[in-house]
Amino acid sequence: LAGDLTSVNPTATMSAGELQQQLTEARAKGFVITHQETYPGVSGISVPVLTPRAQPLGSIAIAAPSQRMEGPQIEAYAKLLVEVGQRVANRIAGVSAGES
Repeated sequence: LAGDLTSVNPTATMSAGELQQQLTEARAKGFVITHQETYPGVSGISVPVLTPRAQPLGSIAIAAPSQRMEGPQIEAYAKLLVEVGQRVANRIAGVSAGES
């Protein structure tokens, strides 16, 4: 990994190792959860949008005040976002709902 790891939120820091760990988690779980990475008091969930060969096309993310993104809500939102990401990827790839 190369380049500037400066966050939008100047109080948030992330090492190259932490970023690598986050990418590994994203591959395993299908999503990433962040807390105060962009703005203080804000949590986010993001999912990759991938081609059928797992090449990145983009991502979809949501963010909300941290007090609205706790435990069960995070899991529910992440599940929905992963489903939406898969539908978007299928749509881009021209795969119908019954084929995936």
